[in-house]
Amino acid sequence: MSGPMTGVRVVELTTTIAGPAAGATLADWGADVIKVEPPKGDNFRYILGISTGRGADDDFKASPPFYAINRGKRSVVLDLKTSEGVNAIHKLLATADVFLSNYRQKALEPFGLDADAAANRYPRLVVCTLTGYGRVGPDKDVAGYDVGAFYARSGAAASFTALNPKHGARTHPADPTPLPPQLPAGFGDVTTSMAAVAGISAALHDRHRTGNGQIVDTSLLRTGSWVNFWDFTTSQAFERYSGARSTAARLNPLLNVYRTGDDRLIWLLGMESQRHFPGLCKAIDRPEWIDDARYTTTAARAKNCRLLIQDINARLAELDLEPTLRSRFTKYDVWWQPVQTALEALSDEHCVAAGMFAALPPNVKDLEAGYSSIPSVASPVDFSRSSTKPKRPSPTLGEHTADVLRSIGVSKL
Repeated sequence: MSGPMTGVRVVELTTTIAGPAAGATLADWGADVIKVEPPKGDNFRYILGISTGRGADDDFKASPPFYAINRGKRSVVLDLKTSEGVNAIHKLLATADVFLSNYRQKALEPFGLDADAAANRYPRLVVCTLTGYGRVGPDKDVAGYDVGAFYARSGAAASFTALNPKHGARTHPADPTPLPPQLPAGFGDVTTSMAAVAGISAALHDRHRTGNGQIVDTSLLRTGSWVNFWDFTTSQAFERYSGARSTAARLNPLLNVYRTGDDRLIWLLGMESQRHFPGLCKAIDRPEWIDDARYTTTAARAKNCRLLIQDINARLAELDLEPTLRSRFTKYDVWWQPVQTALEALSDEHCVAAGMFAALPPNVKDLEAGYSSIPSVASPVDFSRSSTKPKRPSPTLGEHTADVLRSIGVSKL
């Protein structure tokens, strides 16, 4: 079964996470994605060694994340410091539908690969730029990782942090000023990659309608502001920064995280507080709270949020999740979810059934290392009439150089 992007050729000149993740999704959807790498390869091939100094027994263990976001592609090595390499990538672009890059535009200009130059030279080409801070503005050429552009600069990091009132947040004066939690690796990158995929898809549809390509521009910064829409819009509406509150002071105690008696973390999901409060009270054997004047209304619970959170914490510490709370939450329709690690999710029956994980075909080096398949994560969209199963392995460096160059009439470099 072919994917919905079958017949689309993508030339990908990317590095690290955001750009490659967009290419991996397009490859899962059936696109022919040609990853152009420098002679030493994308640095992300060796990321664990680069970032931690850790050695590895094989390519997969050298960078498991690289495999996840580069599966399904063909790898071509081109040295863009040579005229032959530049000529070859332009010959590739002449055959492509999409040019995807997350390099800064200033770095691409000498090769005629910046967005404006590529779009002018190839009018039918969809040119997607995915950068830290976008193509315009004083910081357009600043280097950006997601922790800086998506998380810190966009305001998202502050939104994850219960800041002290002197910084403008509505938190209790007794709360210390904490540092933002660390953003898990790649969160902003992969989120931005999906924005790029959406933009590319829309531009291809528009080209089908008009015959013309166009530039699709997204950035870690802009995606960070979009996912943080709640704080931006409330700050604009009320002319103050609303901000996060600590778990000890959430205005809605039914939308909070708690620890159970068997040391499990659970997240209550009672967004509609008035609707869900009676069920919670019954589930944890505190029916008297339903008529307690401190807790009877949403406004009362917000006013007394610290006290109610303390009461819920104390009661849940007396009850085990398994099997007590799980069965009681089901009986009284309490909305909740467990807080799980990635390792725990791997053995979660529903996560497996929902298609969260994928087995990648091994490349030749993987076979030599003894792998029959490579464990990975599935991209997040399925289609009823199309396959999104990874169709190729994550390529070895330059694995397809000769074949691809031969197809465009380049015998050697």
